Amino acid sequence: VCNNSASSTPRAAIRSMSPGSTSEWCSSLGASKIGGNILRALQAEILRRRVDGKQFNDMLRQNTLLNDVPVDGLNPRICVAIRKAWNTDFPGVTFLAHSEPRGADRG
Repeated sequence: VCNNSASSTPRAAIRSMSPGSTSEWCSSLGASKIGGNILRALQAEILRRRVDGKQFNDMLRQNTLLNDVPVDGLNPRICVAIRKAWNTDFPGVTFLAHSEPRGADRG
């Protein structure tokens, strides 16, 4: 019974997202009425630049997405919509840098 109150207290989550997962998350932005061409270009740049969840989160928090990931059609209004969607999906999450499993890039 004593532990019951502690378990109902929300705790901050710690998460790591690969560039692939970060890019996939952008698919959900279609609901934010962000154009498909912009989303596809953003996803491609995230993969090309290997932007993981922590880096993406930092760009959104520091309001540097527009400069750090240049995409035709991306503008301050869209960046705000992306930041709002991210914060809605990941409230209170602390992101850690993603590291690939050993040998993942070897073919």
